[in-house]
Amino acid sequence: MTVCMPAAAAVRRVGIPRARGGVSGCQYVPNGAAPGGSGIGGEFNLVPKRAPDEDVNRLTAGYENQSQGFGAADFSRRFGADREWGVR
Repeated sequence: MTVCMPAAAAVRRVGIPRARGGVSGCQYVPNGAAPGGSGIGGEFNLVPKRAPDEDVNRLTAGYENQSQGFGAADFSRRFGADREWGVR
């Protein structure tokens, strides 16, 4: 099974919707529950970052340990007469 998740740097917020009865938490949301009735499963919302009013040009590099490094790029622009359209 392949699971594709966005980079954490691209996510502004992770939201867990409220289930029926006002109880919060993935284990109580019926969507995505495992077949067989284990009760484990649920849903969550990934809210992406949005382009801010000012342009962003950011490169980040680092390392986790001696054999693993990482890199990230963060760019954003706003377009339109009133800068109402954004890309990040």
